[in-house]
Amino acid sequence: MGTPALYTPITKAQASWFSNQGKRCGPLEMDYYRCASSVSLNRAHADCEKEYADFHECMFRKKQFERYCVMQAERKKQGRPFPPTPHPDGVSIV
Repeated sequence: MGTPALYTPITKAQASWFSNQGKRCGPLEMDYYRCASSVSLNRAHADCEKEYADFHECMFRKKQFERYCVMQAERKKQGRPFPPTPHPDGVSIV
């Protein structure tokens, strides 16, 4: 999120629209912004790489999906049955 070109009272109200604050990855986003605000924009990519990687993983869950795929492949290799699909009303998409 950059600095707005024109700052109005509506600008502050819209700030949370494109933010993760109050959501699952909000604290990690705030850690990255805290780190990035302490260094220049050019150095933020290098100095805050760890914070950004944590935030990116929380948002897109790439490692979690890769782990799931490895677990499913191992289950298939061992010939173990897959668990039954849960009823749609019992699944929470969050």
